Amino acid sequence: MALNRRTLLLLAALGVATSCVSPSERRWAEVRRTTWSLVSIEGEPPIPGGVVELHLEGGRRLFGNGGVNEFFGSYLHDGEAFTSTKIATTRRVGPPDLLAQERRIVSLIEAADRVEASSNRLRLLAGERLLLEFVPAKGTKIR
Repeated sequence: MALNRRTLLLLAALGVATSCVSPSERRWAEVRRTTWSLVSIEGEPPIPGGVVELHLEGGRRLFGNGGVNEFFGSYLHDGEAFTSTKIATTRRVGPPDLLAQERRIVSLIEAADRVEASSNRLRLLAGERLLLEFVPAKGTKIR
């Protein structure tokens, strides 16, 4: 089947349009499709017993599970600059150590002013200080 001139022009335009997406935009598209699992709180591993996950949606909504309760809020990023709103949580009862860790995690997300993102690591920082580090959760992707 021969391609006519109009089809070729359309394909060329689509190729140009998709090549205009910056590497940073492509990386953030991947970040937003990933469920992130916490591996480090200020350089220390999280307390065993609770699964802590974070999702950063394209609509600038963040949500996740702190190990006992769910949390949710919104965020903005511009390059490496990162800010979040005050984060709300559900109020389930749980082990005191996991609840304390959860409060700390929420507080650190709110304190973050920088983000470093790649396909295999998400790091929230305050200046140069590493606050929270996440890796993709095993076998989970959102949208």
